[in-house]
Amino acid sequence: MPVHDPNERRYERLREAARALTTDMENIRAGNGELTPNVLLGLRLTSISDAAIDAAYAQWGAAIFPWTSICGQARPYVRRFEVAIWINGSLEGLCTGRASNGPDNVTLHYIESRPSGLLQGYVAEIATDAAEEYAALIHRRRVKLKDPVAEKIALYEALGFRKAETYSGSRYYDRIVP
Repeated sequence: MPVHDPNERRYERLREAARALTTDMENIRAGNGELTPNVLLGLRLTSISDAAIDAAYAQWGAAIFPWTSICGQARPYVRRFEVAIWINGSLEGLCTGRASNGPDNVTLHYIESRPSGLLQGYVAEIATDAAEEYAALIHRRRVKLKDPVAEKIALYEALGFRKAETYSGSRYYDRIVP
C-alpha cells in the first residue's frame, strides 16, 4: 500500500535506518554464544507486514500474542516502532511499540520469539537494540518495556534494563539511550 503522508514516510525511513544499524551490530551482549558470523549474515530486519504475521502463525504453530490485531492497532501511530526478525527466510521474532509524544522514550509493548528458534535468547536483544537505534534517531532518551513477561526480566536486566516505574497498574523497565 503506498504511503502518502509525508510524516509516515519520514518515520518509516527512520525505522528502516534503525533496523539497518542494528543488523550492522558487532557485539551481542547476551544469549548462549552460538551465533556465528555465518548465521548473522542471514539476519534481516523488516517492518511487520501481513506476510510476517502469516509467517508467525504458519512457522511457529501458535503465537502467544494476537499479532493481527496488535499491528492493526499500532499502524495508525506514525511514531510506532516495529520489527520482524528473520534468519534465512525463517521468522524468528516480532516486536512492536511506540514513541512518546515528547522526548522521553520509545516503549516496547510486545516482544515474541519463535519457540525453539535459531535466535532463542537473542530476539529480545536484537529487538531492544533496534528500538534503541530508533530512539536515538528520533531523539528519545530511553527505551522502555511495558509489562515484560516475568520469566524474561533477568534477561532484560542482563541487557541493561532496570525497573523504572509502575503507572496505571503497568510495570515498566527502562534503559538509557547512549
